[in-house]
Amino acid sequence: LLQQLGLVVLDERPSEFVRADGLRVHVYDFSIRLDDATRIALEARPEADIEREFCAAFGAAWRGDVETDRFSALVLRAGLPWREVAVLRAYARYARQIGALYGMQYMADTLLAHPDVARGLLALFRARFDPALPHREEAVEAAVADARTRIDAVTGLDADRILRSFLAMIMATLRTNWFRERPFFSFKIDPSQVPGMPAPRPRFEIFVYSPRVEGVHLRFGAVARGG
Repeated sequence: LLQQLGLVVLDERPSEFVRADGLRVHVYDFSIRLDDATRIALEARPEADIEREFCAAFGAAWRGDVETDRFSALVLRAGLPWREVAVLRAYARYARQIGALYGMQYMADTLLAHPDVARGLLALFRARFDPALPHREEAVEAAVADARTRIDAVTGLDADRILRSFLAMIMATLRTNWFRERPFFSFKIDPSQVPGMPAPRPRFEIFVYSPRVEGVHLRFGAVARGG
């Protein structure tokens, strides 16, 4: 868990205590350091912000509220809260559902190599769907232009394809429950706007994701029964 968050574990010192009521307690004390890429990314950020985001991400992973994988390192590397990182993880899961050529770890490594793009993608997601955001059209236009500019600066064909696929999936999303603070995320997606979507394309897909389950509900018309 610590390594996936971008830390290098140097050693571990376990201790055992017996409380006055007889309960046996174990405490594990770890010596850690940041990996080189994460250390460089954090140099300009306030220590209090880093501590808050790291502790929140560690607690969420410990409780099972979030998966622990390579995406987790985006919390420190890109400075994103764990719930925002989970949005990118969910879109990666959706990409795998529709037959993406790239694996989850490869997509995560691409985002980790371009943390500014990861931040730009989340800024676009918020601009499109944050219910409290005023002047939405202007905010979305600016966020799209910013995300595309950041991706245009990326070198490497695989990285370009992966990052543009995230951009396309966010733009193809019509609605989401992410701002409701639910333990699962749902995204209503227009498959006609998703590059590489296999035929036959339904009218809508509602993709549901959580650490425990993922699935997609297909609808072939504006009004449909079953799914």
